[in-house]
Amino acid sequence: MENINFSQSIKICFQKFFIFKGRASRSEFWWFYLFCNVTISILFIPNELVMALGWIMLILLLIPTFAAAVRRLHDVNTSGFFIFIAIIPVLGAIIVLVKIIAKGTLGINRFGEYPLKFKKGK
Repeated sequence: MENINFSQSIKICFQKFFIFKGRASRSEFWWFYLFCNVTISILFIPNELVMALGWIMLILLLIPTFAAAVRRLHDVNTSGFFIFIAIIPVLGAIIVLVKIIAKGTLGINRFGEYPLKFKKGK
């Protein structure tokens, strides 16, 4: 299978900004999650202008991160509404994290096609 790299992940997640249908591979989700965390880390730079930019980025990245997480849950054949379990302090977040880390369903599941392409010749 062909994994998605960092730049492909960012491109895909911004193209699917408001799309909560379909599936997202682990590589797509985790690369985009890394991008979001690095981008939002500018909130900790002690400069008012930079911190304001950080808050704007946080707000802008909220929806595509949420959409990618829902698509990631779809990849493990779980409803996107399962993400609301994360509201439960600590335990809920751990449960959702375990689901997101899990390997996706190979082939077709009730949420669509497998998100990664298979390498030719194998």
